[in-house]
Amino acid sequence: METWIAQLPAILAAIALLMGLGALLVLPFRVGRLALVALAPVAGVAVIAVLAIVYGWIGVPWSLPWILAGSVAFVAIMWAVSLVLGRAERGERAQVPVAWILLAGLAVGVILGALRIGFYIGDADAVSQTNDAVFHLNALRYAQETGDVSSFGLSAVIGSTAFYPAAWHAVVLAVAELSGADLPAAINAVSLVISTAIWVPGIAWLTREAMQRARPERSIVAAGFAGALAPALLAFPLLMLQWGVLYPNALSVALIPAAATLVLVMPEWSRGDGMALRRARPVVVIVMLSAAAVAIGLAQPAGLLAWLLLAVSILTWNVLNRATADDHPSRLSTVLQLAAVWGVGGLIWFAVARTGPGSHWGTFETEWGALLDLLTNGLVDLPMQIVMSVLMVVGLIFAVRVEGLRWLATGWLGLGLLYFVAAAIDRAGVRDYLIGPWYADPYRLAALLPLVVVPLAAVGLTWIVFAIVDRFLRTERRAWAPWGALVSIAAVGGVLLVTVPVTQLPLITEGITEEQSRYAIDDKTYLSTDERELLERLPEILPPGSRVIGNPSTGMGFAFALSGVDAIPRTWSPPSGDDWTTLAEGLRDVGENPEVCDALAAFDNPEFVIDFGPGETTAGRFKMPGFTGFAGQPGFELVDSVGDASVWRITAC
Repeated sequence: METWIAQLPAILAAIALLMGLGALLVLPFRVGRLALVALAPVAGVAVIAVLAIVYGWIGVPWSLPWILAGSVAFVAIMWAVSLVLGRAERGERAQVPVAWILLAGLAVGVILGALRIGFYIGDADAVSQTNDAVFHLNALRYAQETGDVSSFGLSAVIGSTAFYPAAWHAVVLAVAELSGADLPAAINAVSLVISTAIWVPGIAWLTREAMQRARPERSIVAAGFAGALAPALLAFPLLMLQWGVLYPNALSVALIPAAATLVLVMPEWSRGDGMALRRARPVVVIVMLSAAAVAIGLAQPAGLLAWLLLAVSILTWNVLNRATADDHPSRLSTVLQLAAVWGVGGLIWFAVARTGPGSHWGTFETEWGALLDLLTNGLVDLPMQIVMSVLMVVGLIFAVRVEGLRWLATGWLGLGLLYFVAAAIDRAGVRDYLIGPWYADPYRLAALLPLVVVPLAAVGLTWIVFAIVDRFLRTERRAWAPWGALVSIAAVGGVLLVTVPVTQLPLITEGITEEQSRYAIDDKTYLSTDERELLERLPEILPPGSRVIGNPSTGMGFAFALSGVDAIPRTWSPPSGDDWTTLAEGLRDVGENPEVCDALAAFDNPEFVIDFGPGETTAGRFKMPGFTGFAGQPGFELVDSVGDASVWRITAC
């Protein structure tokens, strides 16, 4: 707790950047308070990601003055546009205690979500002990030193020129610039805000607008329940901060609820319902949808397909519902509209899938087992979550029966199908084009299910609460129903604390129960306490401009990120080729084998080598005996050590 209090400036900076900046961008359009809170991070991420690209192109460094200048410019443009489109009018305020129902639900979700993430991460400056964390931290350090965090420049950290979505990296660096926090603290502050301030109001707004089209009088209650239930599932956001670690995916998925809600409210807002502008409302809606596409796509492009799936579900039922409401429906018109929705959606999916990474993962479950996973929310070997699953099934029943909610049911089927294919369908073509954009990784696909499971569970709980009210309260006493909903939300918070303790670590990956958080550090973890101490001392013990080399399957992979010293490799995956093989197998023999010096020359002659042991052979890691055991070997001179961790000067070359 003390470390999180100490890093409060970083947390406040993340809130200011993601929520404050975004609120200033959306506020002039007066879209309603919950919509404002939900859309703020979408706008904030879009602006930060675009600024990073523009600055990268024109050579402007990613620094606090330029971040502030660009943000002010975007805010000024939005306010100018709102003035041109007409003065906004204040909407009606929700009645008390109705407003308190929503606030209570959001508070429960934010508090429980913050506790869960905080307890899992542990210290506010902890480093995730995972393969992807090596790349992300090194990429952040590279961008910090070069001033370029553009999606078209970030991959240069590993010598590549390929596009790499860098919205998350731009946000983290902006938080570090704004607060002065070090990179691990800035990362964890952003993770906390993603899991609470972005995810919770986004899922609440989605649920409110969904219920508004089915049972308007119950929409605020449903939104309150959704906010309270938002942190209940293990599949998101916690899984994305454990597995991988998949920071960009976490940001992308957290933005999808608000983006999906934009599709839901698009018809009403285009007509002027819910948006207090006099002119050009469709243009504003298009701009907002574009901003959502930019934010999600530059965080993690695969998120666009999850959003597309939900959008197709929403638009399909819009077409069918209009045809049902029409006294003289035109079958041809309905068919053409459906063909347009599915045709455009299919083309977009095909285009993205063709450029995607493809299917890298195999199946791991039987078809019946995958179906059981979906029904019990025990995805990827996570513990079954019975309470949420019962509420989800009740919500599914209600959604199928009620016209305005059927898109939620088909959305669940669509996202469930993606997971089902990843878990149980072993057909290469199907996997490549259906789930290839997610690498066919069941963990990434499992994280998408809460997008619909949480709203369905909230709908189910709302149905149950109102059924009880209708059954036991006489008409003249139903004014007490909102207060009953408040009590229900408090009960939800209590049930979640009991059934899903925030300090529990029930996460399971690859069939192995985690004994401790992947952010925990001790003498046996990927990056040990001694190794981190030595890496952070490198700038003091090595001459300026030094270059170091080592085995990235040890904590050495974090060398560049934690020290700023020029270190290779800068990702968990070692370089390929004979030169690296020579070093991996025989660097310690440099005093006896002249070929080793030639191999070192291929990597710009590093003068120092880090010895953190031989490494390991778990997924994505390798044993390299050439990078350890330098004591007593000719051609090496000890520079410094902490415990078993040491750094050596290479004197033989």
